[in-house]
Amino acid sequence: MKLIKSGKDCEVYDNGNTIIKKYKFIRHSILDPSWLLYYDDFNSKYNILPEIYEMNIKDGIHTCVMEKIEGSLLQELVLQAMSKQNQEYSEVMHYIKKCHDLIGNFLEYNIELSKQGKIMFHEDLNLTNIIVTESGDFKAIDIDSVRLNPIRKFSSISLYGTLITQFHNHCIHLE
Repeated sequence: MKLIKSGKDCEVYDNGNTIIKKYKFIRHSILDPSWLLYYDDFNSKYNILPEIYEMNIKDGIHTCVMEKIEGSLLQELVLQAMSKQNQEYSEVMHYIKKCHDLIGNFLEYNIELSKQGKIMFHEDLNLTNIIVTESGDFKAIDIDSVRLNPIRKFSSISLYGTLITQFHNHCIHLE
């Protein structure tokens, strides 16, 4: 097992076919069965997040074993495309469209989910949290940034405002 990232919140290990994330603490409970139920339902429809194989707590350490997504970080691909001389940026525009589609999946899912008074979104969607697979699929990583929140006041106007507010600060940006 190889340590690939260590931060104040967690450590991430590459275990060959899987990624193991060990949390020092969790800001919200990804161990909540309802969160996992909605996460799995969303992913069964759109297949844009890593599959979660196991979540547990042992000796006070929260651990998540998930699918290892092979591919390139979107940030690397965008920087490569932008560095090409005489580039018409069609490649970059393709990446932007695919990001739009990825965000659209969350919005589409929330149409039905909002009827239950809930909203699901990825809190940290950026170029370093999207992997482009060899087949060209976009996969959002950093699963603990996927939130399932209640909609406090349920009306079409408040739903629209909630969706816009939640996605406004979490849109894809070039950094």
